[in-house]
Amino acid sequence: MRTEAERITALHRRMDEKIKKRQMRKTGLWGAASAAFALCLMMLFQCGGILHTPGTAALYSGASILYDNAGGYVLVAVVSFAAAVAVTVACIRHHEKTKQVPEAVSSESTDMKD
Repeated sequence: MRTEAERITALHRRMDEKIKKRQMRKTGLWGAASAAFALCLMMLFQCGGILHTPGTAALYSGASILYDNAGGYVLVAVVSFAAAVAVTVACIRHHEKTKQVPEAVSSESTDMKD
């Protein structure tokens, strides 16, 4: 028969395993969502229905870079940058949360030992 301390240690080990498994699942979901988003963007720009409309954009003074279908490349660059920033911020937040969770678990385990 195990002692109370052994049971508590086993419980904390199992909690740590479950937390780690949950975090791995979330990381996998973020990766899948990022890949799906990138695929959707590629398909959207590959179709090119919106990007092949030259004409009035060249008349405006601030839109001279959009002349001769260069606007598609600029739009892809801006959207890609925005998506990369969003994914980076999400990953940083996830990383900060994962750093905080083990500290909370370890502090609970030290409280239980007292």
